[in-house]
Amino acid sequence: SQTVVIRGGYTTTNWTVPNPMVNPTALDAQGQGRVVSIIGDISPTLEGLRITGGSTDYGGGIYEMNAHPVISGCQVYSNTASDGGGGLYVYPGVNAVLMGNGIYSNTTAAGIGGGVYIYASDNVALTGNAIHNNTARGGGGVYLGDSANATLMGNAIYSNRATIYDGGGIYVSASRHVTLVSNWVYQNTAYGGGGISLGISDDATLIGNQVCSNTATYDAGGLYFSQSHAATLTGNHVLGNTAGSVGGGVLFSESR
Repeated sequence: SQTVVIRGGYTTTNWTVPNPMVNPTALDAQGQGRVVSIIGDISPTLEGLRITGGSTDYGGGIYEMNAHPVISGCQVYSNTASDGGGGLYVYPGVNAVLMGNGIYSNTTAAGIGGGVYIYASDNVALTGNAIHNNTARGGGGVYLGDSANATLMGNAIYSNRATIYDGGGIYVSASRHVTLVSNWVYQNTAYGGGGISLGISDDATLIGNQVCSNTATYDAGGLYFSQSHAATLTGNHVLGNTAGSVGGGVLFSESR
């Protein structure tokens, strides 16, 4: 509930230079509840931590509400949530920043956003994260809903799975002015939109993304635009994707 910096990677003899790879600092809930809660009009920083073992309804690893956190260089893994955001849950989170994190092997059993769940949040930035091997009913890697001006840049989003709904890698719903730049989205699976799915989301911009080897059991192996108007696609590579029905690479449905 305070604007603090919580940083891992130190030793008891060196509190000057952190090295999280050599000196891991783990926050482990051991399945007894959520690992971290960030609540209120605050701007804390989490850096260089291993966040694991969380188990709760929303946000098994990190739960954020009404704050403006910076989460960087953390490993968020092996957390579970019954309803949403196995790894991270952001609702709402104006100006939240997720940078250089590893977010993997998180699970949402009955909801969406296996790795990251973001809802009703504006100006959120995801930069340089590795988001992989997460599972949810929809939005296996990342779910972004009812948000505006989000930016996803330079992320590797791979081997995530949406078991029932859309968006194996990324699922964007009812959002505006979302920008995806230079992301690698590959080997994800979903019912529709194996790599990236945008539903009822206008004015999206996709530049220089690699969308490769994703699978949809039904429609749109690579990219799926549904009721999403005025999208701009520039310099993207959409390769080797597979759909069970139509739109192996890209499918536009009720979009203009």
